[in-house]
Amino acid sequence: MALNKILPKVETTLKNENRLFDCSFYNTIEDAFEALQAFIVDSYSLNQNEKFSIQYEDDENDFITISTIEDFKDAIEEVNCKGEILKIYVILEQKNLVSQSDELMNQENVLGENGQNTTNDETKSNEKKEEKTDSEKKKGNQ
Repeated sequence: MALNKILPKVETTLKNENRLFDCSFYNTIEDAFEALQAFIVDSYSLNQNEKFSIQYEDDENDFITISTIEDFKDAIEEVNCKGEILKIYVILEQKNLVSQSDELMNQENVLGENGQNTTNDETKSNEKKEEKTDSEKKKGNQ
């Protein structure tokens, strides 16, 4: 089934930036869905590894995620009933904050007390030296 009779355009939105995608160039919904995903990456200058999801607002004001071709067909059918264009919201996936903090904690280089980069092993060694110095000072004061 040719898409130009079903849905000529899709409006995509990411962070208040809108783009129009024309489905009429594609012969199948499958081709249009694949091209839409590539269009989003290219037109918003996303990194190829950057993950995102796409959603549309249904007639009950719920945001529905489009993750399969069937979801895309459902979205098309819904807006065709209203005679509107399909408005798609692009949502960038955020890294898990816990994994980000773990990454930061596990970095090999950390900033030492003197403002120079040192490795974790050097930092631990310096901490042990400070502990010995502190305990030696305490013994000397007694």
